[in-house]
Amino acid sequence: MQDKGFGHSTLAAEGTSPSPGSSGAAASTRWALRPGLVLKLVLLAAVLVYVIRAMARQLAHVPWATLSVQPHFLVLAIAANCLASFLSAVGYRTLLSAFCAPPSMAAVCAVAWIPNLGKYVPGKVASLAGAAWLLRHYRIPAATAAGVVVVQQGLWILTGFLLAAPLCLWEPIRQRLPLAWAWCLAAMVTGVVLLHPRVFGALGNVLLRKLRRSALVPLPRMRRYLPPVLLMIAAWMLLGVTTWLAARSVVQVPVARLPILTAAIALASSLGLLALFAPGGIGVREGVLLMVLAPVTGATTAVVAVLMRLLQTLEEVLLAGIGTVIFWRLRDRDHDRD
Repeated sequence: MQDKGFGHSTLAAEGTSPSPGSSGAAASTRWALRPGLVLKLVLLAAVLVYVIRAMARQLAHVPWATLSVQPHFLVLAIAANCLASFLSAVGYRTLLSAFCAPPSMAAVCAVAWIPNLGKYVPGKVASLAGAAWLLRHYRIPAATAAGVVVVQQGLWILTGFLLAAPLCLWEPIRQRLPLAWAWCLAAMVTGVVLLHPRVFGALGNVLLRKLRRSALVPLPRMRRYLPPVLLMIAAWMLLGVTTWLAARSVVQVPVARLPILTAAIALASSLGLLALFAPGGIGVREGVLLMVLAPVTGATTAVVAVLMRLLQTLEEVLLAGIGTVIFWRLRDRDHDRD
């Protein structure tokens, strides 16, 4: 999330009239942002070069002659991924209901799924602005819509890091990380503290002010705040199942490794979301999977990383298409009622 991009996008969506001299200010802003854009492009290029070279080395050692892909595991992986997205949408609606009267579950699915493709736009602003715009279409106040989008994204990333923390105790990482138990404990405690409504609400308001948005109303009490958090954790666990199924399609992976795979995809996806220079987390996500999954999937790690990218993209395009159909049908139904 960029400090100013989201604010500008949503202000444009609200139809705010430009102030005198705003064209000059906009031009100055564009010039001011160019060094940042160059830095992002350099970082993206560096990550892609490193990851592509690492993947090429691993792919060269894949036993292609004996490699057998089992399609039924891939089909199940797509199904698990779609179910994870649905659970995330349920959590989205549960969170929204704590601030206002939410739209129907079908409408929230459209809000959750359509903007996902926006994260492939550099800066990932389009995804956030798109979700806020769709919420406003369902008569959610602009300040509430922007606030809920930021809170939902923040909770998703925090719960991902919380699930990834136990990786520190995994033997291959523990051998390389001094005081691994202390790092794990610190990460868990920090995650729990940050997830508390008062702490998270305060941090969310700081971010919203930087985005030039109205401060979010106080977050709900724990009894209404906890259900969406638990639903997000359940969605992360299903993404772990997706990762296991994708790996199982090309290599024998015991079910006992499921917690490791869940933590790995949670870490990879969360870091990919935070990497604003990488559209869709490309390169960052694959790099993390290459490093973490190697002790589990061996020579096929690069294949699993590529499969996960393909499955994710396929699932996002599929659900974005379904969300678009839902959006247009609901809009036509509303017009008929009017």
